[in-house]
Amino acid sequence: VTYANTLAPQYNIPVVRAEPSDKAVFDNIGVKGYSAKDVMALYLLRSIPQGKQQGHIMDESHFAERARQFLSGHPAFAHIPASERLSYEEFKAKYVPLLGKNFLETTTNDFAPFEHEGATYFQKLNAAVGWIREAHIDTTIGNTLNEVGADNVLVVYGGAHRTISEPVWEHALGKGADVSPIQEATGIPYRRDWTLQPCNQPGRITAITRGARS
Repeated sequence: VTYANTLAPQYNIPVVRAEPSDKAVFDNIGVKGYSAKDVMALYLLRSIPQGKQQGHIMDESHFAERARQFLSGHPAFAHIPASERLSYEEFKAKYVPLLGKNFLETTTNDFAPFEHEGATYFQKLNAAVGWIREAHIDTTIGNTLNEVGADNVLVVYGGAHRTISEPVWEHALGKGADVSPIQEATGIPYRRDWTLQPCNQPGRITAITRGARS
């Protein structure tokens, strides 16, 4: 993705970035039954394994100081009025008990995006955030494909997005097919593949992540 975004301007190729802003995620999380404070708690929890990797001292007093700075100053929360932001005290009182363990021992698995019956509160919350992101990505790419003159659209994405949104692609454009990059470079597709067809048809919605239009 980074390579495509770097290369595109050199050839005057417009780039449409499909990832939602933090504000868009917060504004839409309510449709999944969660609040802004819920997402703030998730983001704070996700900072714990990252802090360990970065070598931060992970006792409660040191973490409390970093947590207060995180909740009050993280750019992802800039759009939230200070009076409506989660406090560290609220985090400990309301959200730590939902974890069911010492929160300072949080690992990435504790908020892995699962939705199955046995998933934890934070796992389901992270999955909900993922669906909000995916819906925005799908809509942005669909709108780009439907633009007049957008006959040739390259979508650059992470593999997980394809797994999640492939049903959207197939519903809109039919069954896809993998294409060899070597054969694709010759300009002669070795099989019919909707990813190589003109896509500027009204009403078509397609899927998956950060878009680069060419």
